[in-house]
Amino acid sequence: MSVRKPFVGGNWKMNLHAAEAEALAGSLARKFDSSDRVDVAVFPAFPYLSGVGEALRGAGGAIRLGAQDFYPQPNGAFTGEVSLSMLKDAGVSVVLVGHSERRHVMGESDVLLNEKVLAALEAGLHVVLCIGETFEQRQAKQTDAINRAQLAYGLAGVSSERMANVTLAYEPV
Repeated sequence: MSVRKPFVGGNWKMNLHAAEAEALAGSLARKFDSSDRVDVAVFPAFPYLSGVGEALRGAGGAIRLGAQDFYPQPNGAFTGEVSLSMLKDAGVSVVLVGHSERRHVMGESDVLLNEKVLAALEAGLHVVLCIGETFEQRQAKQTDAINRAQLAYGLAGVSSERMANVTLAYEPV
C-alpha cells in the first residue's frame, strides 16, 4: 500500500472579495512548490475562482484551485447552479462534497452527495468528501454510526482505483 501525501485545504467559505482573495492566493502560492511534501488546495467563493486561479498560476501553480460546491448534472435549466465542466474551464481540479454547511444548513442528502462524488470523479476531479457528526449526535454517542453511514453512502459505487482521487475530511459540526 502506498503512502499518500497529506492534504491541506483552505475553505474560504463566503469570505474575502476579489483583491483580498487574489492577494492571499498569490502569497500562499509563493510559499509552496511542487516538491513540498503536502498537497495544498484553496476553495474561494465562486465569483473569484478565475482570479484566484490566475494568482495561483502566476506564483508557480503548486496550489490547487478548488470549488466549494457544484451541481452534478452536466448542463440544463438549473438556475444558480454550476457544472463540473464550468469549474474545470475555470481551472478547478478539486471539489468539496458533503461540507457540514451543505449537509446541515442547505439540507443536502447522502443520496445527493453520493451523486456528486460519482459525477466529480467521472469528470476527472479530485474529491474531498467531508463527514462528521453534529454536537447533538456526539452527545448521544452516535459519532461512529453517523460517520460510518456518511462514508458508506458517500462512497457507494466508488471503485478502489478511484479512491486515489478521494480525500476524506473529518469535520464534526
